[in-house]
Amino acid sequence: MSGTKNTAANERINREPRWPAAVAVIAVGSLYAALPSSLVIAGPRWLILALVLVLTVPTIISHRIGHHSLNQILGYVLNGVVTTAMVVSLALLISAVTEHTISPQQLMKSAAALWLSNILVFASWYWRLDAGGPQERARTPGHADGAFVFPQMTMDPAAKKAAG
Repeated sequence: MSGTKNTAANERINREPRWPAAVAVIAVGSLYAALPSSLVIAGPRWLILALVLVLTVPTIISHRIGHHSLNQILGYVLNGVVTTAMVVSLALLISAVTEHTISPQQLMKSAAALWLSNILVFASWYWRLDAGGPQERARTPGHADGAFVFPQMTMDPAAKKAAG
């Protein structure tokens, strides 16, 4: 019995935090809401942020209760929503530049918001896909299977402890 309890405690300790991914997609939704109306797909600017929040809550809940396949599907949908919104806004920004329908100040602010959104969207996709995603990484004792593998990730746990 104590072995099972210990394993569960170690699994909780070794899990990577998920809150940074939630903060990233909420930040993308917020950046989208800050864009000028001419760079928004359709409807109110806050619509994507509301959709992100509506999808983030069940994603967190499904992870907490152990429905990992639902969590994975909702995560892909969430990333897909913010990716689509960002790409469409970028196309609208390019169109606005070529038609001279946006002021230089709005252009710079919007371009910076979309650039930051691009970084966060890429990071969200990478986090979700690398080495099978966060759930698969939590099941393995070391992160030796992802796209970025550093020597210390492949070290024996005893050697890691000895090295400090």
